[in-house]
Amino acid sequence: MQNKVAIFDFDGTLFFDTFNLNKYAMNKALEKHNLHALSEGELIQTVGDTLPDIVKRLLKTDEAQVVNDFYLGCVGHGQGA
Repeated sequence: MQNKVAIFDFDGTLFFDTFNLNKYAMNKALEKHNLHALSEGELIQTVGDTLPDIVKRLLKTDEAQVVNDFYLGCVGHGQGA
């Protein structure tokens, strides 16, 4: 059996090469939580932060389940988009 690995890089190195995909995935996850879509400027401000830190700031929560649900929403919408 072969293992598969997905690596996410949000420090900016790969982010700008896949900007439209990242914007789509993040905004779809925000939509699921009835939050406004991020502008390009707002999205660029998240570069360098960890995804959990971004989620905590955007959703104004430290609840692990909420952060995890949002993360899974980003990952799920990013696949095949």
